[in-house]
Amino acid sequence: MKTVKIAEKIKDYLIRFHLEIKVSNDVGLYDVNKLSQGFCAKLLNIFYHKENLNLVDLDIIKYNYKAIDLGDDNTKVAYQITSQNDFGKINSTIDKYLTNNDFKDGVYTDLRFLILNTFSWSQEDIKKVKKKYKSAGLSYDNKKQIVSLDSLGKNIKYLGDDDREKLYKILKKEFKNIPVSNVITFDHKLFKKFNKILNESVLRNIFESLYAGGPFNCIDLHHNIIDPYITLASQTTGVFVNPNLKDTHGPFLESLGQLSQFLMDNYSSGIGSLHYLMVPESLSGWEAMIYKDNLTNKLNKILDEMRQSYTEFRGNIKDIYFI
Repeated sequence: MKTVKIAEKIKDYLIRFHLEIKVSNDVGLYDVNKLSQGFCAKLLNIFYHKENLNLVDLDIIKYNYKAIDLGDDNTKVAYQITSQNDFGKINSTIDKYLTNNDFKDGVYTDLRFLILNTFSWSQEDIKKVKKKYKSAGLSYDNKKQIVSLDSLGKNIKYLGDDDREKLYKILKKEFKNIPVSNVITFDHKLFKKFNKILNESVLRNIFESLYAGGPFNCIDLHHNIIDPYITLASQTTGVFVNPNLKDTHGPFLESLGQLSQFLMDNYSSGIGSLHYLMVPESLSGWEAMIYKDNLTNKLNKILDEMRQSYTEFRGNIKDIYFI
């Protein structure tokens, strides 16, 4: 199987794993986290193959092992597997870990976390975690200490061909009988269609140009981006089924429509910039300047709404699909 196809299959299986955890936790079934420990050990052993990790499920050795779930006594690495993604969980686990006899005896000295849900911490949160590690006398590596299924999925591209093949076989064995729902498949394909028209990179360029008041091609922006995007969204097959995606995509779509109307109303030529903003002929001097300032403020407000709504929408996409 080709490398690209294997990578896509791996990502698909990781999505299934993530959804299984999320759905189970949403209905109060947290035992699935425990059942996943042995499987997570296999995943982490492959992703950190270069460290020669040989993690095992510690519950097999001793049921409800204190503070940690996986361990490798050769590398002295231990993992806590959790779906909780807050600082309180990290804090309490470290406190329990420090009282673990295996830590005191030097069996496991490198404490790490695999979070089965997505998480997005502020710089302040990260500082608190690092401070906790430091106060406990533990080492902290930005790329290893706390990882999620999301971050593992992004590291697929760094795996060698043999490791990818092993990972694919493990995931296939575990999840081949767990289908992705029609809703998940539909929404995933729909996002790809929208993203082909307007992705983060294109949107960033639009923001940079419009915020700065620099030149841009109004006709090109409408013809190749805004109109096709709005047309797709207006079709019955252009509406997301997942309520979170639908609710966050709606405000972005609305602000995109406002931008479209603003450009049509206020630019007189194919090339747009603050210089080309249309000003009524009856206005001149400071009145014309005030008029332009008001239009600029209106444009910036639309752009701010676009940025905020797209960030929320994109965050939901990331939570579900790791893309």
